[in-house]
Amino acid sequence: MRNNEVHCMSNQNAEMKALADSLWNNYFQPKVADATRSCLRLEKATVKAAPSGGTVAVQLPFDETVLNLPYASSLSGLTTGQSVWVGIPYSDLSNGVVMFDATFQNL
Repeated sequence: MRNNEVHCMSNQNAEMKALADSLWNNYFQPKVADATRSCLRLEKATVKAAPSGGTVAVQLPFDETVLNLPYASSLSGLTTGQSVWVGIPYSDLSNGVVMFDATFQNL
């Protein structure tokens, strides 16, 4: 391949990525968000501090924010470092509740 052919291909790749990003951000993502708005999502999190005062401190993967969320009473024995599942109704993390341990054994 010649240099100008490689350059042309990299421009095509960049253009395809830009098109895909634009389609996702402007068409598909809003449709998916709207269609799943009333669903209950589950996100895995790590306990950062044991339960206290009706909430437990958790952190979602790849997020530096530590959230203090209410938890199911069967999880009162959680300890730092444990994995848990956070139920997120209506796609709004401010409504999140720590519902299950990683094994769902607290059901």
